[in-house]
Amino acid sequence: MKSGDSATTNFCDELSIKRSKRHLPPTHYMLKIESFSILSETVEKYDSGVFEAGGHKWRLSLYPKGNKKMNGSGHISLYLAIVETENLPRGWEIYVNFKLFVFDQIRDKYLTIHDADDSSIKRFHDMKTEWGFTKFLPLDTFNDVSHGYLVNDCCLFGVEVFVHKQSGKLECVSITEKPANCTLTWKIENFSALDEESYSQEFTVADSQWKILVYPKGNSNGKAKAISVYLCSCNCLLSDLKYFAEFKLRIRDQINKNHVENTAKHWFSKSLKDWGFSQFLLLQNLNDASKGFLVNDTLIVEAEIMAVSNIKLLPKVRGVQPDPEPNQPAQPGRPGLKTVRPDADNGRQRSPPRKPETGGSVDGRDPPRSCPISSTYTENRPDLVEIQPNLVEIRQDLFEIRSDPAKTRDFGKIR
Repeated sequence: MKSGDSATTNFCDELSIKRSKRHLPPTHYMLKIESFSILSETVEKYDSGVFEAGGHKWRLSLYPKGNKKMNGSGHISLYLAIVETENLPRGWEIYVNFKLFVFDQIRDKYLTIHDADDSSIKRFHDMKTEWGFTKFLPLDTFNDVSHGYLVNDCCLFGVEVFVHKQSGKLECVSITEKPANCTLTWKIENFSALDEESYSQEFTVADSQWKILVYPKGNSNGKAKAISVYLCSCNCLLSDLKYFAEFKLRIRDQINKNHVENTAKHWFSKSLKDWGFSQFLLLQNLNDASKGFLVNDTLIVEAEIMAVSNIKLLPKVRGVQPDPEPNQPAQPGRPGLKTVRPDADNGRQRSPPRKPETGGSVDGRDPPRSCPISSTYTENRPDLVEIQPNLVEIRQDLFEIRSDPAKTRDFGKIR
């Protein structure tokens, strides 16, 4: 039974690990060990020097004969550990995607070992500061010279660490139907003196700001034929976000109560911040006193918003935004095996509406128009962050062991 459990465990371990080879050296850190046989007899666990990646400090932990406490006997065990966490805030969490490596010196390739699920992300926190592979590589495979991992008692390990940072912003979008205070009535007196392009006062519906835009003598294909009426989003002027509205635009019949109205739906944006009808009502009918639209040179225009989007940007959201993987060319030669000098430098929304005579087709293809907004309107918007690949440095930790253990020297961290 015990043997069966072990076999099942080994099978599961193999399913969870993915191995592949590549020429590109590890990006962040390399650990070279000379006289591996002596090291394996001298220490149960070797901790590398500290290196920096993704704004945090790390080290490799190597078990030359396997981590026996984790049933790793007969294997090389290799882990990535986060260090110097004392200054991190309480409840800190670091999300990481990492790969571990061992160098095939014969084929001049790096064996890459990582989770079988390429998108696997590990969470480092106070109670879990180390992740890795207890059965990184079988010792029989590692010691077989034909595989090229251990040559002349020398080997090279490496690691890449990509930290997934919190975005700090969450965009929450909802659609509100039949919002409160959803109608703006614009009573335009002295209509005949109205400018060619005129805006109503600003009104707010569900935290978004709107105006009515009127062209008294028409705009676009309605020019000199009909009055043009549009709904304009004020938010879009200062934001890259889009805002949705289902709305009615209406010109009131002040005598017969037989109003003209049209309905539309639209996502407003910075490039198309107004939407409506270029041929809303023929000027001939508008100016006909019997129709009741223009009375004592006064026109009443209304906008009724029946549904509107509500967009909120929330800060401090738990979420991840990956740093881009660097795409740096490999250095020529075999950097993991080059000679390193010990003295190198030490190493970061009534009445039925009347259809408009012209059909009232929706016209949203007019050239963009400027929509002035009141100075009371402000909007918080997220910063546009351009992430640039970090330039990372490959550091090597050279641990040389002479035949006499007493003469063992730690040459430190070389970068």
